[in-house]
Amino acid sequence: MNKLYVNEIGAVTFIVLVVLIITTVFSSAVEAATPKKLCVFDPLGAYGDTYALVDSYATQMKVNGVTFQLKAYTDETVAANDFIGNTCDAAVLTGTRARSFNRFTGSIEAIGGLPEYSQLRTLLGYLNHKKLEKYLVDGAYEIAGVYPIGAVFIFVNDRAINSASKLAGKKLATMSVDRAANTMVTYVGAAPVNSNITNFGGKFNNGSVDVCYSPSLGYNAFELYKGLEPNGGVIRFPLAQMNAQLIIKKDKFPEGFGVLSRQLAHTQLEQAFSTITTKDKSIDNKWWIDLEDDDKTKYMEMFRSVRINLAKDSVYHPKMLTLMKRIRCREKPGHSECSRKGE
Repeated sequence: MNKLYVNEIGAVTFIVLVVLIITTVFSSAVEAATPKKLCVFDPLGAYGDTYALVDSYATQMKVNGVTFQLKAYTDETVAANDFIGNTCDAAVLTGTRARSFNRFTGSIEAIGGLPEYSQLRTLLGYLNHKKLEKYLVDGAYEIAGVYPIGAVFIFVNDRAINSASKLAGKKLATMSVDRAANTMVTYVGAAPVNSNITNFGGKFNNGSVDVCYSPSLGYNAFELYKGLEPNGGVIRFPLAQMNAQLIIKKDKFPEGFGVLSRQLAHTQLEQAFSTITTKDKSIDNKWWIDLEDDDKTKYMEMFRSVRINLAKDSVYHPKMLTLMKRIRCREKPGHSECSRKGE
């Protein structure tokens, strides 16, 4: 073969390799520079506290080379559907809705799972441990951060509804996506009234339902104080710990992004808890209903039964339930559940 011809082939091959390398580097740079679409559910849209936290997160993440383009949603169903489709590369959804993308973190909102904020703070710290990383990825999705929203309280239009047994026969606004709440409603014999985040407050305020549940942010955001007038109350015993979860499509982000993101989200926790404290204090003291110890025990037993049944039905993740029980019993080792095996 002609030596000159061979050299020409070598030169062409070299040029092709150089072009491929340049193209790959350029494509990677363009991909890194292209804003990721982050769809954020917040009942108050771009004016809500969750959106503000995520906006701050996005500002800080830009320093780390990832730019986000935020879009606010006041309808969580639309946000979730857009995330499943091609509109969003990442989304912020409530823990209950996030359960369809990750059952482990979706179980943080397990009914009665973490009665105290101190327990929730401990759990959220655990999510940064390497040994739990495998639970944060489920198929194409990864949990890249969890933000507390607040303890969920039961709002009643009659202070006489001050125990689980007195919920029987009462109309209770129940979110259709919240299987745990629907199970509890059935358990206590209440009458579920299908509702969603946009209309449950109106139903409570106009008397269409006797009972609803919400974190304290709903007191002002949805004007639930109107439904409390004149003889209502808020049971000072958390039903669950509502949270917002940042979920990403793993293949849309660089390797290791999830770990970095969770670490950044964790630095924002104190800001989130400070906001929650302010919201809890915004509820007028006259509305709070404090339960007797016997009633608290009955609620705890009811919650435990609901959790066990939902775990059997693969709604709650057994690993998360075990982890939460460990946290509860470490804080209150004398509780009766701590001497029992299992959840």
